[in-house]
Amino acid sequence: MRWVFFTVMLIIAVVLQTTVVPLIAIQGIRPDLPALFAMHILLAAQPIDAMLGLALIGLAVDLNGLSFGAHANVGANVLAYGLVSLLGLKVRTWTFRDNAVTYFAFSLFGTALIHLLVKAYMLVRIQRLEDVRSWAVFAVAIAAYTAFVSPYAHWLLRRSRGLLGIGPMRTLRAR
Repeated sequence: MRWVFFTVMLIIAVVLQTTVVPLIAIQGIRPDLPALFAMHILLAAQPIDAMLGLALIGLAVDLNGLSFGAHANVGANVLAYGLVSLLGLKVRTWTFRDNAVTYFAFSLFGTALIHLLVKAYMLVRIQRLEDVRSWAVFAVAIAAYTAFVSPYAHWLLRRSRGLLGIGPMRTLRAR
């Protein structure tokens, strides 16, 4: 993978997340553009590149995010994106990776898992476990909105594979 172009695309995704995405928010629910970029990397890149790329995306999201109370937030997203990369690498072998439906499903479930893990960590740290249900609904709503936007991101990110050095995917193996 070409890491310079990866970094540029990650910066673009984070800047759009903080500037443009709040304009299309519905009741505070926003699509998660770094998660869409992460799901594309997870589906398209080689396994080592995918794990490293998702960890870097998680770090960028951590550094861009706010702390909660007196607790720092750095590390929660790195861990969540890393766990999603491990799980996603196992699951992607069962799917047709270069398909909009696969990208939609990975965007829905991957983003939901990322947000549920980060929100659970946050609620444990601030000791507000009674709010679990409302935060879980909020995380699933973010994942649904992200999955709704995913076909457009899939179309755009498929055209960026040459810049990223990923190349065409091989979805069927000859036996």
